[in-house]
Amino acid sequence: MGIATYIKTIIIKQAITANGKERSIRINRFGYILYLGLVLFLIFISSPNSLREELQKNYTSFQKWWSIQLRASLFVFPIAVSGGFILGGVVGSGKTVEAFLYNPRMLLILGITMLVLCPLCYYGAKWMFNYSYGKHLKNSRYLLMSYPNKGD
Repeated sequence: MGIATYIKTIIIKQAITANGKERSIRINRFGYILYLGLVLFLIFISSPNSLREELQKNYTSFQKWWSIQLRASLFVFPIAVSGGFILGGVVGSGKTVEAFLYNPRMLLILGITMLVLCPLCYYGAKWMFNYSYGKHLKNSRYLLMSYPNKGD
C-alpha cells in the first residue's frame, strides 16, 4: 500500500467515525488537502531526471512560454489599442460608434495611434519581461553551463 493510499484510507475512516457533521467535514477537507499536497509532491517533486535535466527542461519551457506570449501579443495589442481608442472616443464624444468612426479624421488618428502604441507596447512588454525575469534566466543559464553533462 502506497503512502497516498494509506493517507486516503485514514481520511475516510476519520470522516466515518467522527462525531458530528461539522467535525467530519472539517477533517475531510483537511485530509483532502493533505492528500492533494502529497500527490502533487509525488508527481512533481520526485523526478527520475537529474538536476541538470530538470533545470534545462524548466529553462526551455519558460523560454517557449515567453516566445508564445510575444507572438500572441502581436495579435492582442492592435485589438486592445483600437478597442480602447474607440471606447474612449465614443464615451468622450457621446456619439454612437458609427457616427464616431464615420469621421475620416478619427480613422486617421486611430491609424496613427495604432502605429505608435503597438510597437511601444511590444517593446515595453519585452523590457518588463527582462526586468522581471532577466536575472533569474541569466542565473539559470549560468547554472546550466556550470553543471557537467551526464556523459562528462
